[in-house]
Amino acid sequence: MNFVSPRSRWNITQSDTKITEMLQRELGVSHMVATLMAKRNISELDHAKRYLNPGVHNLPDPMLLPDALKACERIRTALKNKEKILVHGDYDGDGVTSAALWTRLLRRLGGDVEVIVPHRGRDGYDMRSPVVARAVQMGVTLIVTSDCGIQRVDEVDEARTHKIDVVITDHHEPGLKLPDAAAVVNPHRKDSIYPYENLAGVGVAYRLGEALVAYMGLNVDSYRRAYADLAAIGTVTDRMPLTGDNRDIVHFGLQCLSGTKKAGLKALLKQCQVEGPVTVQTLGFGVGPRLNAAGRVDETLPALDILLTEHDEIAESLASLLTQRNTERKEIQKAVIHEAEAQALSMLPQKMLVLVGNTWPSGVIGLAAGKICQTYNRPCVLIAVDNTLGTARGSARSIETFQMLDALIECKDLLLEFGGHAFAAGFSIDPKNVDLLRKRLNEIADKQLTPEDLIPTTNIDYAIELDQLDAPLMRDLERLAPYGAGNPSPVLLSTEAKLAGWSIMGKEKEHLKMQFSACRLKDGIVEAPVWGAAKSAKELMMNDRFDICFSPDVNRFNGSERIQLQIEDIAKSANSQPEL
Repeated sequence: MNFVSPRSRWNITQSDTKITEMLQRELGVSHMVATLMAKRNISELDHAKRYLNPGVHNLPDPMLLPDALKACERIRTALKNKEKILVHGDYDGDGVTSAALWTRLLRRLGGDVEVIVPHRGRDGYDMRSPVVARAVQMGVTLIVTSDCGIQRVDEVDEARTHKIDVVITDHHEPGLKLPDAAAVVNPHRKDSIYPYENLAGVGVAYRLGEALVAYMGLNVDSYRRAYADLAAIGTVTDRMPLTGDNRDIVHFGLQCLSGTKKAGLKALLKQCQVEGPVTVQTLGFGVGPRLNAAGRVDETLPALDILLTEHDEIAESLASLLTQRNTERKEIQKAVIHEAEAQALSMLPQKMLVLVGNTWPSGVIGLAAGKICQTYNRPCVLIAVDNTLGTARGSARSIETFQMLDALIECKDLLLEFGGHAFAAGFSIDPKNVDLLRKRLNEIADKQLTPEDLIPTTNIDYAIELDQLDAPLMRDLERLAPYGAGNPSPVLLSTEAKLAGWSIMGKEKEHLKMQFSACRLKDGIVEAPVWGAAKSAKELMMNDRFDICFSPDVNRFNGSERIQLQIEDIAKSANSQPEL
């Protein structure tokens, strides 16, 4: 890292001063909080009040979800008639949490329930024909999908020929034709009147589960509290925007997680060494990766089992296994990124990076694509080719200025199947078409992306002096939490911050911890980790002045709490002169 100049363009975002003044006046919040809310497009007073008071009390009627009533009727009939029900999930964190939610709820309601989560390599994504055959053998008459099913037109028709109904609960984009299921519950349906479409798969399950409980005349409040922890984990793990309903669900779910009675969640939190309240970061960097790791490197089943077990000893054993799997995932991912970066460097300055490996496990290529995309600020596709089977799986990640799913739609004649979102998508492809896909995607990128689009930008929300940092300011910022995708931590700018010291940290001594003067804090300093910057320590001198873009947070360790800065970008001030 070079401290002489910033790594990105710094853009001080603008807000409507009239809206800022209105929010400050009507809500009694500070100028900073009002400004940050205005920059998040919170311009209506009702919206602002909901934003500052998140919780499940804000959620709309779940019966507004498309086919919610049909789903409730069919599920209640299955429960009443003691039909055998099969819950079908997915192999990621959203898929296993939603499958666990349905399984727990339907069993609690007296259902005869079996549950399946697929193996990424052996079974592939979504409900396939072998699942229908298995359901027939098991005597199943109702399949409930979770986080999948919206594209399975043929498989639903096949199930119907065997007198098996399907209730689909999914959040992925529907195709041109909806499956002919007993119910298709998806807020992305064009005819949906549900007021929020960005629910996770587990969010759809959580809301439909509430509709079912209310339909059966049971206690909705008890239901909400019993399953909000699973809903929060799946929503954060799937990186859904923490706005609207998601923000309400996650806020409440974090509260419930701190006192969860589920043996598996308690064991996972113990593995994550959680100190203090459970946060979005706990889920995003601790619990979620452990659940995801199961399906990325081996069988998905342990991730589901830990969410279903009632036994502490089994839970602790599974939590240890998932931690081990996550360690394996990190090592595999590191090797894939190393190989992919070598390819990427040889392809620059192409605007789209399409990278191919013959030994890459498909379970980590999405994570690696995200890392390459972030490093080079370019749309990135990683394709794992299996020459033995003659198949190839691709995972794509993109930047804000390029819609990846739209690009794949333009290439659909080259793909066997595909799906996803604007900035993250996946597909399968015949290996012989990989070169054609690379050429086509680069042609699309060349038409759409300008050189400026490829320069990373740090958007700055507010400027303060480090001497303003204190506990009251952090409490003020806490009103905007929970932070995450769609509601990022505020990025603040402080200029001419004085360097008060530094040290090297990390197992491999690869990270730098800088200390800056901040008079209101303990010892008069605030710490700022700069990841991967240890080699730049030789550039530093005491009392150097820096301009820094950062998000402040609270570091909890060994029972103590300290404010620290999460550095987004940093550069020496133009007139930096070390004091002698």
